Amino acid sequence: MRLFLFVAWFARWTLCLSCFLSACSFIFIAEVSGLTQKDPLRSMFGKSCGEPCIIEYNPGGFLLRFTYLANLVSHGARKRVVIDGICASGCAAFADLARPNVCITPRARFAFHTGWANLYELHIDYEVRFVPFMSPDVFAWIVKHGGLPNSNDWLGMLYMSSKEAAAFWPTCSAKLIAAAETSTRRH
Repeated sequence: MRLFLFVAWFARWTLCLSCFLSACSFIFIAEVSGLTQKDPLRSMFGKSCGEPCIIEYNPGGFLLRFTYLANLVSHGARKRVVIDGICASGCAAFADLARPNVCITPRARFAFHTGWANLYELHIDYEVRFVPFMSPDVFAWIVKHGGLPNSNDWLGMLYMSSKEAAAFWPTCSAKLIAAAETSTRRH
């Protein structure tokens, strides 16, 4: 009887996982295709994302989209990404994955929380929380500061100041900081 219950549980779990992964693939294709193919980085980060790409404020969003953009940056889509303000959630994951091409200004601030995904758009009442991929050193900092909060609202996130972030990302050159200060979006 126990074996039967285990097999039934395992079959259900495998089916749920299979449906979830299939749905994630579908959502990933839909989400990535939502970016303009001409310049997906500018599509996500706005007009100030040229060369360099200056991120002054990004609240995050769909993690797979940010992973895709980090891969583009890592393969030469931008030489330098400047974090010059709030970079939260998926944006923080992007900055971590594209770290060799990212620098920070004194105004940079990162925000972290557990990832979550749901299948409500597919009319499936299913939500899952997960630990987003990040480098071991950033993850160690998060653990040291209490771990990833389950909240995905602004008040419940774990914040990393630019001073703390300087242990993980290089500070931008004076020229890049000046470019960030005169960005088209800054008044």
